[in-house]
Amino acid sequence: MRAAEQERETQRQQAEAVDNLRDILKKRNLAICVGSGVTLYSIKAADRPRLTWTGLVHNGFDYLERELPNFYQQQEKAFERARKLLDDDTATPGDLIDAASKLKSFFQSHPVKLADWLSLQFKELHRYVASPAVLESLKSLHRNGALLMTTNYDGLMEKYCGLSPLDSSDKDKLMEFNRRHCDGVFHPHGYWKNPKHIVLDAIDYYKVQHDDGVQETLRNIFTGRTILFVGCGGGLADPNFGELLKWLGEKEKNIGSSHYILLRKGELNPVPQLPLKHVRCEDYDAIGPWLEDLLDQSERSEGTSE
Repeated sequence: MRAAEQERETQRQQAEAVDNLRDILKKRNLAICVGSGVTLYSIKAADRPRLTWTGLVHNGFDYLERELPNFYQQQEKAFERARKLLDDDTATPGDLIDAASKLKSFFQSHPVKLADWLSLQFKELHRYVASPAVLESLKSLHRNGALLMTTNYDGLMEKYCGLSPLDSSDKDKLMEFNRRHCDGVFHPHGYWKNPKHIVLDAIDYYKVQHDDGVQETLRNIFTGRTILFVGCGGGLADPNFGELLKWLGEKEKNIGSSHYILLRKGELNPVPQLPLKHVRCEDYDAIGPWLEDLLDQSERSEGTSE
């Protein structure tokens, strides 16, 4: 009997949370922060390993080994130490960022190669989409007033929603975005076409934490809207996300209780440093329909993008 009462109470709280999010969307005060889970779910299964956090950094080392074999041989011991960190199940987020720092330092010697590597990973990523349901739902939500932001480097949301990327490379655009004078997808960690502004290592974190344009934009979103985090689980698989929210939690200690995170059934909150409200769906296949449920029937997406 007690278990049944708890289940009814859980269902009531979930229904109230969805109703609240619907009202927030209608008032055009909803922001959706998309994490790596959305990209990983959307693309073909065979391509997912290279786009996890550790997979992406591994891929960068593989690229340097393939494209600059002499340079790789000169740095082989440092390469292998970093790769071992990526494969260590006991590695901390700091360890993984250290590995990424090694990769970034190597690319700094060959900036053209960094741009080429990022292009190889992300330019044609939309061609690998196999499950566009979540992207289509985000498109519908944006069309009905939701602001979109992502911790990812890729441009899948831009492709599906017909939007432009916004990052720290264009301070004027960010200012217009903050004033709601222009639209786009905000990338606090950078967008692949602007390699100099990609947040990849500890030095980059320091820069983004002291970047007035990024800080102001994040502060405006966190204090002026309700954020729904989607596809942002994974713990150590996405240390960038955890570090960003840790910093935000320290900067804005009293704002977390007004924001939400969408979790799969049984999934734990990956960012306990923020007291986010939990809403749940069954699994990744259910994320698209769950998001669509925030819309009125007449507003829901039709078909898929080519």
